[in-house]
Amino acid sequence: MPPNRRRSSPSPSAAAASSNSSARLATSIPACIRLLPDSSSIAITLRVKPGSKIAAVTELGEDGVGIQIDAPARDGEANAAVLDFMAEILEVKRRDVSLGAGSKSREKLIIVKNSSVEFLHSALSKACN
Repeated sequence: MPPNRRRSSPSPSAAAASSNSSARLATSIPACIRLLPDSSSIAITLRVKPGSKIAAVTELGEDGVGIQIDAPARDGEANAAVLDFMAEILEVKRRDVSLGAGSKSREKLIIVKNSSVEFLHSALSKACN
């Protein structure tokens, strides 16, 4: 039988440092929302689930924003619904949102013009909760 090992509790300074780093991570912008090199457009990576009962943001993670769309994945209906839904959530004009990649995939990249990364992150966070 292995000997019992006592687990030491972290020191107060280590606990404070970990709480500060978690606070920084909570306010940091995920990698799925990024500024494009032209500095006037923002790319957002989406993971789309078409054919749901309602349209909603389900997740905001480092690797993508999970959304469900109430349109079927047929004849581009889901792509149009994704762009309309994202324009509504992000509070931008529909003409400022376009599909950058993934027209036939559940993994999509949308491009948003005339906005800021911070504003889009806060809008997505609000829609996710």
